[in-house]
Amino acid sequence: MSNIIPDDVAFMERAKSLGLSAHLVIATRVLRVRMYRGLRETFAGWSRYMLSGANNNILVVFLEVIYALSFNMLPFLFPLFIGRYPTSAVLLALSSLLIIIIRFRVNRLLGTAGGWALTHPIGSLLLAFIALNSFWRRITGQGVRWKGRIYREKERSIFWTGKEYRLEK
Repeated sequence: MSNIIPDDVAFMERAKSLGLSAHLVIATRVLRVRMYRGLRETFAGWSRYMLSGANNNILVVFLEVIYALSFNMLPFLFPLFIGRYPTSAVLLALSSLLIIIIRFRVNRLLGTAGGWALTHPIGSLLLAFIALNSFWRRITGQGVRWKGRIYREKERSIFWTGKEYRLEK
């Protein structure tokens, strides 16, 4: 499974195909995991997941960018609409408030400080940049780089939607 990203999802799929029971649980009271250290590692790590999470479909990744910007960023721009479009500004402000409330609750559920919900627009912008990076690396044939390895789709169309990458060391 070393040529499949994300390998944890492939592991779960394999277990299920063998008829084994597999479950996703929230275990924040039992263990703690730190995925990445720093922005650079976070950017690289999520860039590798972005395409595979979209089943290597660049159209889906492009739609993720549109979604991140329109539904997760636009509401927070409500102050720009106050003077000219007051009704739209109110609707966007309410959407922003709802997003923050939901993020606050999810953060608390996951054992993260609720105040981090206020960084949602920044995280959404970062997600859009990560998706664009994955999109760019795919269409230019650069592949996904992770821990000294490059996973790429040599001799495959940019519209390839498989799971197994060709691993280069």
